Amino acid sequence: MCVGRYFFSGTSWSTKSTKILKFANIDSKRLGYDNLLFTRVCEKSQSVYILRLMLVIRYSQNHSKMKRDHLSLSSSSCGCCFSSSSTHTTNKRGERLSKIVETVSTFLMFKLFDPSIEKEIMDSNTAKYARGIISDRYVDVGMENIQSTRKLVLKLLSNRKIPEKGWSESAVETFLSDIARMDSNNFEGNTGVGEREGRVICPIVSRRNYHLAHGIGRSGDIAAEQPKAAGSSILAKLVRYLALDAIRMCGVKLAKSALVLPMATGMSLALVFSTLRNKRGPKAKYVVWSRCDQKSCFKAILSAGLEPVVVETKLKGDMVVTDMDRLKEVLDKLDPDTIVCVASTSSCFAPRTCDDLVGIATECQTRNIPHVCNNAYGLQSTRCCHLINEAMRVGRLDAFVQSTDKNFQVPVGGAVVSSSSKSFVEEVGKSYVPID
Repeated sequence: MCVGRYFFSGTSWSTKSTKILKFANIDSKRLGYDNLLFTRVCEKSQSVYILRLMLVIRYSQNHSKMKRDHLSLSSSSCGCCFSSSSTHTTNKRGERLSKIVETVSTFLMFKLFDPSIEKEIMDSNTAKYARGIISDRYVDVGMENIQSTRKLVLKLLSNRKIPEKGWSESAVETFLSDIARMDSNNFEGNTGVGEREGRVICPIVSRRNYHLAHGIGRSGDIAAEQPKAAGSSILAKLVRYLALDAIRMCGVKLAKSALVLPMATGMSLALVFSTLRNKRGPKAKYVVWSRCDQKSCFKAILSAGLEPVVVETKLKGDMVVTDMDRLKEVLDKLDPDTIVCVASTSSCFAPRTCDDLVGIATECQTRNIPHVCNNAYGLQSTRCCHLINEAMRVGRLDAFVQSTDKNFQVPVGGAVVSSSSKSFVEEVGKSYVPID
């Protein structure tokens, strides 16, 4: 209603229409704009129903009933919409005002609610001229295929979840091509002279990366939007949504945020440790680590400038398991303020089994000590995902880190940091540069 009060706070029709035209940035000379697709797009946004209703009421009050082929007022549960079903008597001034209503409503939707509609108009105009070159039926078939790809992209951007049915390679490449054109290095006629312009000397390298050369993030925050790379920024944010959806699908329902990093698991763990060290204060220097004979986590502790305190595991039958008694003894001996976190492991090489994540999480919550899980291989294991979810539910688990190549079958060199705390994941992103 605030929109309505603004547009209709005036004494004359000219005052009211001037406000609307000014807001929509419409030249009055363009009121004859071809109203293509109006009937179809009028239901795109419920937010504009009230505005349309008040426009119709306004000119209906000043004129007799009007005959319009594309305009009528019908009630619905959510307000009012236009259809092409009713007829009214008309006069010249009423017809002109009704054209204003149609044009303004359409332009407002273009500007405020659904920018994809403008692309539909452009596609329809393209099809119109293409029909002058080849047969209509062939143009219609081709346009249907273009629109089907657009619908896939629209659904992906609106739902931000992994599609139920995978895309074809052609659809993926079309999407990446459109995304790449949003980066400034791919603007037609653009020659960048700044310090970050996405210049690539070798065409093979450029094609291999679908012309996405700007990278992601900004100095000191890998999750920040890059001003010169709108396409890359969209892609980076979208990947975060899809990674989180995948983690939840695997069984970690309590995960609230995910950050995809261009570093393998070990360096990503180092980044998490560094973030926690900054939060814990100047005395924090130890990472209490349940021993796992795999180098990544151990070297991550050292890379973050911290000292590992190794807690030996124990044999249980033919399995190597967490020694909770020994872990508690170590925690009792150390000053809590000197502990950065406890590091656990979910999945590893036999006979090493998954740590007692729930037991460690409960102990960390009691002592108010952070807990990080190395979940490098764990997303593919329903048991590991269940234990991680339970650890977050009953105790404390600040973050868990998983490898992209081990879980998603992509080239080596990436990891996903996830947590039940959105704010902590953002802090990790902002710690991307200052690793000691």
